[in-house]
Amino acid sequence: LMAVLYLTSTAPREGKTAFGAAFGMQALDQGRRVGFFKPFSSAPDAERDQTADADAEFFRSLLSLSETADLLCPMSTVSKDLDSVPLQGIQDAFKRVSQGKDLMIVEGPSARGEKAVSHSRRVASALGAQVILISGYRWGMDPQDLMVDDIL
Repeated sequence: LMAVLYLTSTAPREGKTAFGAAFGMQALDQGRRVGFFKPFSSAPDAERDQTADADAEFFRSLLSLSETADLLCPMSTVSKDLDSVPLQGIQDAFKRVSQGKDLMIVEGPSARGEKAVSHSRRVASALGAQVILISGYRWGMDPQDLMVDDIL
């Protein structure tokens, strides 16, 4: 039975990639077959034309994956309305890259705002994933300053 972890965060650059890399390496060390999937590129469309998503390239190298970065990260975020993106395309791409894996690490976009949270919920559910929400710490931050509303 394959485990699927969907990583999201309260804001960009909170540590989804670092967490996924550490978790993935731990699983590899335990003899598990680990894969990576990122439904949407975080690179602007202009960059997307020139190069694959940097996170997909990183995980491809880190986990020694045979799939191309374009398969690991098949879509660019051309639409701000992520809820309009058909889930079938995401599910089909995921199915291709998850064959033979024990664990799939899925890196979603930051879930900031109601639309993004709704999108993350839809995609995680469609992939049968457990969700891990990452909220970053700032040096010197008082625990009372945590944005509880963002986390909720």
